[in-house]
Amino acid sequence: MRTFEELFCEHYHVVPANFVRTMFWRCLHRRALVLAPVILVLNRRYFTPDHDLIIRIGRLATSGDMCDELEEFHCHPLNQGFVRSRLKVRLSGARLCHVMGNVLHRVKSPPHVAVGGIAPHRHRPA
Repeated sequence: MRTFEELFCEHYHVVPANFVRTMFWRCLHRRALVLAPVILVLNRRYFTPDHDLIIRIGRLATSGDMCDELEEFHCHPLNQGFVRSRLKVRLSGARLCHVMGNVLHRVKSPPHVAVGGIAPHRHRPA
């Protein structure tokens, strides 16, 4: 069974070496987008829990263990500070779930296939 990282990279046309970085920026809380570049310059280790979570999620083959990973992330000692917990300068669990859902849904749902040689009817605007 393929890992989430493999499926994500295929879905978003990302090389595996850029998986963590791409997931990080895609799943970061929107309000953290302004502060994250500054924090990365001042303290590169600040986002270590976020990167660790992305690596662990990348190894998953199903979404079943996702809740455990998110719970561990939220209980991580470095996530207890005011900036991470209240200002949400960290990954968004909801955004992460949304991305994972999009990728896994795409894998389970192939594009429309003609049944009996007849393509599905699509409404065309006039």
